[in-house]
Amino acid sequence: MFEQFATAHGPTTVASLNLNTVWRVDADPTYDIHCDFSRRTSQSLNPLGGQGFIAVRTLDGVGRLYLEDQEPLDLPANTLAVTHWNNLCRYHCRQKNWNFWWFEFFLSGPLHAPLHTCLHIPSSPDELTQLETIFTLLRKQSASDRHLASAQFTHMFYSWLAHYHGKTGESPYKADIDSLIEAIYSDLGRNWTVSEMAAAANMSERNFRKVFAQITGQGPKAFYDNIRLSMAREMLRLQNSSVKQVANTLGYSSEFHLSKAFKKKFGYPPLKAKLMP
Repeated sequence: MFEQFATAHGPTTVASLNLNTVWRVDADPTYDIHCDFSRRTSQSLNPLGGQGFIAVRTLDGVGRLYLEDQEPLDLPANTLAVTHWNNLCRYHCRQKNWNFWWFEFFLSGPLHAPLHTCLHIPSSPDELTQLETIFTLLRKQSASDRHLASAQFTHMFYSWLAHYHGKTGESPYKADIDSLIEAIYSDLGRNWTVSEMAAAANMSERNFRKVFAQITGQGPKAFYDNIRLSMAREMLRLQNSSVKQVANTLGYSSEFHLSKAFKKKFGYPPLKAKLMP
């Protein structure tokens, strides 16, 4: 007889990922794309109600991304870059070629990946085969095949991140951000400002915004708004609280402001939360 077990020493939750589009591109120097993803994101069908992200995996050559309010990001071979859809302004081939795979996807929760950063990750022997399999599955008519494409991309994406984190270690600021997040959860009704969060984490506001997004995959205000609205939904569903009680508990200035933010995030008004499973 033989038994083994493994237990996690921390959270293992993976946010639900909906893979929307995959591009495989072998670009030459004429390749230069100016784009506006903000309108496209808002109009795309997004069943998860999450945030839109782009992941760019460069296999050969060099490309460049131009991001809103960020320095241009060069992407040489064997790199990965992740950004929000609405941060991207332009991308183009920097040298004689740029061979890359482009993934557009939604997440229902935090990304837990560095954003707007060039991550150096060596390719594996079967990487191209895996990429081609994801591409083929996503084009099929069967919902099961498309779900499998999302599942396989999720596995591949987190494998890339695991290799990167294993090589570089965690951010030196992670403990400070973790402590801040605990404080936010403990006092959701405080109506935290970004400057208050930065002060609690002992950082300048500018550096705090960058570090927080790299560690959590969200900006600090978006993170706070998301967890507060998620808590509002659970209070309405499970505690039989009124909208007014929830608004007061979570620091909203009025029922109206809670209702407006709630409907924007979930697609239905707070009163309907009681009817949801």
